[in-house]
Amino acid sequence: MRNVTIPFLVMSLLSLSACQTSSLSDAENAPLPATDTPFSGTVREIDRTQSVISFTGKSNIINHEGKFNQYTAAVTLDSLEPANLEKASVTAELDMNSITVDAAGLQDHLKKDDFFAVATYPVATFESTGIVKKEGNLYGITGDLTVKGVTKMVTIDAEITDDYLSAQYDFPRAEFGVGNDAYGEKLLEPVVPVNVKLVFLK
Repeated sequence: MRNVTIPFLVMSLLSLSACQTSSLSDAENAPLPATDTPFSGTVREIDRTQSVISFTGKSNIINHEGKFNQYTAAVTLDSLEPANLEKASVTAELDMNSITVDAAGLQDHLKKDDFFAVATYPVATFESTGIVKKEGNLYGITGDLTVKGVTKMVTIDAEITDDYLSAQYDFPRAEFGVGNDAYGEKLLEPVVPVNVKLVFLK
């Protein structure tokens, strides 16, 4: 029995190492609208059915893709040059208690002190300090990111059009005190990819 059990466990772990589970809906997973229309200077409401702020927590056993169900995001435009995003500002706030993954036990654990400590730090925020146009519809947004009471200046590349805002940021969790690495062989990746997909209503 022992000779059967050990190989079975090894094969299970090897199978899991290639797995990724997700809590995203089909609409949230859908590709962005096929458009390259530059931002024209009008801020529109977010389509909550298609938009999502998601992340992928990776370990050497299994990856979990999760999201935040409650968030706010706002772009404040310059009154004289509303189409000039280099003169705009961006703010965002995440309700950390709204974090959602496909495993209830993991979801509760992410709210505890060794991860996001949501009882003490219920929100994470981003406030831009400058926006630079790179090329086409791509912008570099620099600002203060605050997670778990720690604030660091970061730069996030974002594609902004009349139809959507799309951004990706590699969150260095340890720099913000997020995650417990005392899991033996189940090592957590030091960087958590965060994806922002905000589709605007027409």
